[in-house]
Amino acid sequence: EKYLLTRDKSGFHEDAEIKILSAKYRRMLLNGEEAVRFNSLLKQRRIARFKIVKKELGISGNQLEKFRGAHPEKYKELYGVILTFDTETLSAYKTEFPIYWDFERFIHIYLRHYTNFFIEQSTARGTHFQYSYKDIRRIACLIIENLKEEIETELLKGKGYYKYGDKGYYFNGNFYTIRIDNQGRLM
Repeated sequence: EKYLLTRDKSGFHEDAEIKILSAKYRRMLLNGEEAVRFNSLLKQRRIARFKIVKKELGISGNQLEKFRGAHPEKYKELYGVILTFDTETLSAYKTEFPIYWDFERFIHIYLRHYTNFFIEQSTARGTHFQYSYKDIRRIACLIIENLKEEIETELLKGKGYYKYGDKGYYFNGNFYTIRIDNQGRLM
């Protein structure tokens, strides 16, 4: 309920409303008022997400535009992700706490660690994965699945789960840091 309805229960949270209107749009069931609302919500979300991207990278709008001009295919991929990403459960089977990532957490991993999105002007530096964009989700799920019992134990105590550096999850020659807050959100 708290994820779907506003606090006063007078309407839906914007993400829930986008999901509902998106389903109606795909079935061609939107009326005129709903279509206007849907477009407005999508525009607001796009603007908010671009702000998150610029903040995450430590760049200005001008620097992002330079990136767009210099790397149109990479920018197109980024734009697609910004428009289409939905909060997603990464592990939900046989667990008390589903582990998930939302746009903010996903974009942090994506921009700081996916080699395709290194922007020279960025003040944010991360370790680049040797994997492709599609592999990032697969590896996150693999790590979560393999650490499921440890993660669950900490979350049941009301604590977050953290593994860093050489105590991180070792896979394919690398140690991966993993942080999950006490609500199951991948950090």
